[in-house]
Amino acid sequence: MNKVNTEPQVNGFSEDMTTRETSFIKEVARYYMDFLETDFHRRKNPKRSVQYRNKNNLLVGVNLK
Repeated sequence: MNKVNTEPQVNGFSEDMTTRETSFIKEVARYYMDFLETDFHRRKNPKRSVQYRNKNNLLVGVNLK
């Protein structure tokens, strides 16, 4: 027996595929909209830094110069 595809076709794609593509496009557009609305030119401090002293002002690193 041959199975007949009963899903409605839209331009050769199933309705489910069109919905997923639309959802993906909306998600990408929302990402770029948020990116442009925020101050993306702002510079952040690096997450890692060299610290020679801890919170109690005790020496924990050595200057190699």
